[in-house]
Amino acid sequence: MARTNTVNALFTVGILLAAASAFEARAEQVSSESLPGLEALPGMGGGLPGMDEPAEEAGVVNITVDTRTPAARGPLVENSLLLDAAFAGDRIVAVGERGIVLLSDDRGESWRQANVPARTLLTAIDFADDQLGWAVGHDAMVLNTTDGGENWVVQHYAPELDAPMLDVVALDARNVVVSAALGIVFRTEDGGESWSDTQLSMTLGDFLGMPESFDDFSPHWFTVDRAGDGSLYLAGERGVIAHSDDGGRNWQQISSPYHGSLFGVGFLSDGGVVVYGMRGNAFASSDGGAHWRKLDTGTDRSLNDDVTLANGSLLLSGMAGTMLWSGDSGATFIPIEQPNRADVLAALPVSGGADGGEVLLLTSRGKRMGRIPDPIDAD
Repeated sequence: MARTNTVNALFTVGILLAAASAFEARAEQVSSESLPGLEALPGMGGGLPGMDEPAEEAGVVNITVDTRTPAARGPLVENSLLLDAAFAGDRIVAVGERGIVLLSDDRGESWRQANVPARTLLTAIDFADDQLGWAVGHDAMVLNTTDGGENWVVQHYAPELDAPMLDVVALDARNVVVSAALGIVFRTEDGGESWSDTQLSMTLGDFLGMPESFDDFSPHWFTVDRAGDGSLYLAGERGVIAHSDDGGRNWQQISSPYHGSLFGVGFLSDGGVVVYGMRGNAFASSDGGAHWRKLDTGTDRSLNDDVTLANGSLLLSGMAGTMLWSGDSGATFIPIEQPNRADVLAALPVSGGADGGEVLLLTSRGKRMGRIPDPIDAD
C-alpha cells in the first residue's frame, strides 16, 4: 500500500458504501461519534449528490487553496479514528478524521499532533522519502509535507468533483498516483504543483450471471499499490482490477476472479499478487493477474488491509477483529484472535523479527501495538 493501504475503502458517505460492506457502515458510525475533548465541528464530509454527474474531463486540475478551519485539536485527539499510517524515516505518521495527523518518534509509544490546514477526513498517506509525503481524503483533498509530517499544505482541493480520494502511492519525489471514487485516478508528475484527473471506464462481463456485458463502468477505486517491479495495480468496486506499467499514465483492465468489491492489493514474497475484499474473499496470482487461485481465509468477514512483514510473511486484517497470518504465500492462514473484536482498519509493521515482528494496528476502538503471530493485546 500505500498502503495501507488502506482501505482503504473507508468512507463516512453511506451512498458509496452501501454497495460495499459493513466495513464502511461501521466506519461511518465510529467516525461520526463525538469525541470528548475535541472542539465542536461543522458537518464533516457529506453525501455524494453528484453520483450521476460526470467527473471533469482528463486534464490539469486547478489547485484551489482550502480556506476552511484547520484540523480539529483537543486533549483527546489521540483517541480519534485513524485510517492509515506510514513511515517518514523512523517517524510514524498517521491520518484520520477531521484532518487529524499524528506523529510518533518512538515507534508508537507517544504521539503529538501535526499542523494541518483543513478538517477534511483523511483516508490515506504515503511518503517518497523521510521528508516528502502526501495525504489524501474527502473533497479531493491532497495535502503535502516537506518536513516529515510536521507541517502540511493543501496542494489540491476540488469538492465539486464529489469524489473522495481513497488511496495514494508516492512513486518518487515528483510522481504520485491517487485512486478515488467514481473511477477517477489523479496523478502528478511535478511533485504536486499540478494534478491531472482521468475517469477510467471498465467493462463488466457476466456480472451476477447477467448474459450481457457492461461497458463504460467507472468503479470506485478503493486502492492503488505498487508491485516490486514498479508496476501499479488498482482494485475496486465489483471486483474490477487494472494494471499500469508506466507510472499510472495508462491502465489496462485485467481479469478478475470475483464480482464483489475488492478493498486491497498486496504482494507476496514469491512475487505474486493478492487481492482481497468483501466476505473474506482473497485471491492470488503468480502471472500478473492472468490466472487466479482462491485463498482459503477461513472467514466471511470483509478484509480491509494487508502488510508484508519483515520475514516475508503476509498479514491480512479486517472487520470484527479479523487478523490472518500466512507464512507460505497464502497457502494457509493462521487466525490471530483479538479479545475486543475491534475492526482493524489498517496495520503498519514497526519492527522485524523471525516470527513476523511488531505491528501498529489502527482500529475502530483506537490504535495499539501487537506482535505477530502472537495474540494482540486488547488494551
